[in-house]
Amino acid sequence: DQQFFSQMNVYDPSSDTWDTIANFPIPRAYSISFSINGIGYVGLGNDDTNGFNDLWKYDTLGNAWIQLASLPSVGISEASCFVLNNKAYVVTGRDSAFNYSNACWEYNPTLNVWIQKNNFPGIKRTGAFGMNINGKGYVGLGTDSMYNYLIDLWEYDDINDSWIQKTNY
Repeated sequence: DQQFFSQMNVYDPSSDTWDTIANFPIPRAYSISFSINGIGYVGLGNDDTNGFNDLWKYDTLGNAWIQLASLPSVGISEASCFVLNNKAYVVTGRDSAFNYSNACWEYNPTLNVWIQKNNFPGIKRTGAFGMNINGKGYVGLGTDSMYNYLIDLWEYDDINDSWIQKTNY
């Protein structure tokens, strides 16, 4: 039986120490997290019963979690995530019924809105990585719904809302 925790900690590299901050409001696993302009965000995931579509940001001055606009979709777990041009992109994952997704969602923190973008063209998956390099987003690897390990890599161009397959791992 899996346990879910709400305790949150912050690392201070200057003192090489960890400090406890405000508890996360709803414990979960398989969430996403990202940072934009020094603000930390956490959301989505599941608790083995419920899938979550919520998103929260951490207010450092008030030591509090603030709920933001929810993803306009069912709850998604095990999604990949990357940040481009001060917007977060959430790609792939699965819902609580183990329906895999190839959706790509853009979160704009300035407007606090989600916008669906062109779907990820690769095989639907969970556990993929997401990262950005030189102004492009990348999603790759992970496992498909039959638990096969995937080796493909895809590049996302946010200006053209387009995906290009790159060399396999």
